[in-house]
Amino acid sequence: MDALALIFDGINWVATVVGAIVLSIVANLLTPRVSNWWATTSTERALRRVAGLRIEKELIAAYHAEPTQLLIYLVLQLMRIVFQFSCALMMGFLIGLILEPLASLAQVVALPFPVRAVEGVLVVIQSVMFLTAMNTFYQASWLAYRVIEFPSYEAETLVRIAELEESAGTLSQ
Repeated sequence: MDALALIFDGINWVATVVGAIVLSIVANLLTPRVSNWWATTSTERALRRVAGLRIEKELIAAYHAEPTQLLIYLVLQLMRIVFQFSCALMMGFLIGLILEPLASLAQVVALPFPVRAVEGVLVVIQSVMFLTAMNTFYQASWLAYRVIEFPSYEAETLVRIAELEESAGTLSQ
């Protein structure tokens, strides 16, 4: 019976991580659409969104004009991703190396702290580290894609800016 519970604990943990990854991807895909819609409901929000889009467009235009700066940015992001994954893997190593034996010992001897609770917190921290690394990758690839496809990105952004400015004008009347 304990083996069955251990299997279901592992399945629950994997399902939680997969669910978090799926939700993170969906949130990243929906955020621009929701931001654009939300901006159309208020003049102040529309103007803030327009300002944000202009800053974003200027940043991407600067990387498009200076590809070496984009390369430097991407290398730094890659280093950051490797570091974040390394920290997450180290956390997993520590969980297995230190806490698993302590959990076994806790079944025999009363320990002054709840080992499984500490393990749970460390697993959550590890999951956040993995998700942060994946988000860093997403942000870097998003920027690189926009730089590579700059003409179409610029055209789409200018259309969005015009739509938001028009909705801000109609909202203020």
